[in-house]
Amino acid sequence: MSMFSQLSEIDISKDSVFRETKTGFTLIEMMVAISLFSVAILLISGAYIALLSANRKERISTDAINNISTAVDSMVRDIRTGSCAVGQCISGEYSHFTFTNSDGCTVTYELDAVTNKKLERTNSCTGETDVLTNPNAVSVSNLTFSTFLFKKTSTVTNASAEQVWVTILVTGKTPPAPSTPPQTFHIETGATMRSINVL
Repeated sequence: MSMFSQLSEIDISKDSVFRETKTGFTLIEMMVAISLFSVAILLISGAYIALLSANRKERISTDAINNISTAVDSMVRDIRTGSCAVGQCISGEYSHFTFTNSDGCTVTYELDAVTNKKLERTNSCTGETDVLTNPNAVSVSNLTFSTFLFKKTSTVTNASAEQVWVTILVTGKTPPAPSTPPQTFHIETGATMRSINVL
């Protein structure tokens, strides 16, 4: 048997050769799959970017509130344990508050005189002025102390006593961030001095 006769017995028709290789994707199927995948990635990345932006806004707001809350808590704690010397703690509304703390030092809380954006505490014993708020985290625009004196006179001993109540109002803004406008906030709290001044 010759070589040509063996080849003639092998089926070399187009159908038999290409029939076995038809298992891949066509170009149109690949383009549709890539298009659907691209749209899905675009939607997911858009949602992810929006989530990051919302997280950044919330973090800025939380940092500002935490910063100012810590400062206000410090003020309230000092006022509650403090007392008023002569000429201090007069009824009215003020931009600063001066009293005598539990260590016997004269303490004043106010906005800083240069930028009016930071809360400060001045202590007469140390001679230092402490900054209570971080201007990078929060900008304080207003600080108001409303002082009330409650007086009571005993009919038995004919002695008078007074107790001081202070309302603290703080207004501030979060720092601006890219595509995020500053947010304004107001915090109000009160403190009653535990010591009673007997007159």
